[in-house]
Amino acid sequence: MTCESDIRRFNLITQEDRVYTFLDGRDDHLDNVRSDVLQIKPFPTVEQAHTFVGREDMRKTMMMTELVDISTGIVLASRGGH
Repeated sequence: MTCESDIRRFNLITQEDRVYTFLDGRDDHLDNVRSDVLQIKPFPTVEQAHTFVGREDMRKTMMMTELVDISTGIVLASRGGH
């Protein structure tokens, strides 16, 4: 490749492949996040995809933690516990 536009195109294809490889390695519970990442325009870099997935995974983890805390509190309250 000697043409600058060919090199740029090759780099874009390589970056896109890296995003797909990264997303393929994520847990199944992040299926919706994968779909969201693939809808981003322009197509994200692997760094942007990583940031997006990490942020969504953290958000889901926090929501689940809050649900467990709320559920535990409800169970304790219904049992008369402290």
